[in-house]
Amino acid sequence: MIKFASPYFFYLLALIPLLFIFYLYRRRHKDRQIQAFGDKELIQQLTASRSRTKIRVKTIFLFSAMGLLILALAGFEIGTKYEQVKIEGVDIVLALDISASMNAQDIQPSRIEKAKFEIGSLLEMLGGDRIALVVFAGNAFIQCPMTSDYSALHMFLDAIETSTTTSAGTNFTEALQTAAQAFIRHDGETSGSSAGKAIIMFSDGEDHSTDASTMIQTLNEQNIRVYTVGVGTSNPVPIPVYDEQGNQYDYKKYNGSVVTTKLEDALLKKLAEETGGDYYPVSTGGQTMKKIYDNVSKLEKTESSQYQFTQFEDRFQFFLIIAFILLTVEVMLSEKRKM
Repeated sequence: MIKFASPYFFYLLALIPLLFIFYLYRRRHKDRQIQAFGDKELIQQLTASRSRTKIRVKTIFLFSAMGLLILALAGFEIGTKYEQVKIEGVDIVLALDISASMNAQDIQPSRIEKAKFEIGSLLEMLGGDRIALVVFAGNAFIQCPMTSDYSALHMFLDAIETSTTTSAGTNFTEALQTAAQAFIRHDGETSGSSAGKAIIMFSDGEDHSTDASTMIQTLNEQNIRVYTVGVGTSNPVPIPVYDEQGNQYDYKKYNGSVVTTKLEDALLKKLAEETGGDYYPVSTGGQTMKKIYDNVSKLEKTESSQYQFTQFEDRFQFFLIIAFILLTVEVMLSEKRKM
């Protein structure tokens, strides 16, 4: 496979035909001047020693060298070196609450946007870890399967809104079940029982399921630790309601009264404590994700599948060498005929 590091230098190739036309013009203009100089037979005697073939060869060498120099400037690279690498890291599933209460603005600009920001900062810390994204409200689904392509996960994350699902409420049981399923590879196997697996859950803690605590035993059997992040404050606040264009037009109401929400961290703390993880209230100082990653990175690493990739290597030197040779020959090659 071939590529160029600086392809914009190819625009210079357009100069070569222009310079060639200018060269021909100058050559013919010079010939006309010589012909106007004097007697035709005398001019033929004076120019008989010059070889037209050698002149053409010198011209070809000169313009070929110019083209090769442009290719060198474009940074010619070729993928001739193949390596197989093994990536070791922790398998992480991010579980993001997208229920309507996450629109609350007790944390600016909103709970959901703050959670997305924290996840983005976590992605910047990762290296070799595989990560999946699960979103949940009344239902849960895998938004992005397990991957080490953090840029792809960034794109999935940016597209998430509380309107991504129409399922009302918050179901922690289904969220945890779906998160546990995200550790399963495409071949149907899961990471080894001793391998590091972590669920990092972002939520305001409001749970409308009845048996979320029953998932704790299942998670412990699968050696999955849950790290929970409480997104919100203890002060009750209303829940904004938005139209399809994203404009707020009201607050959520029930029987005519405005519904309020606050951080409910009891279940979040229980999930973290009983699975060997930790609970963190989201902070404004940006240290929450660093603390979580410091703990998660201590888990036993799991080895992912082998990856084969092409490492591009610079090959512009060959064009420089050939161009130098052509220019050297062009300078040294005489235009005179052999006697």
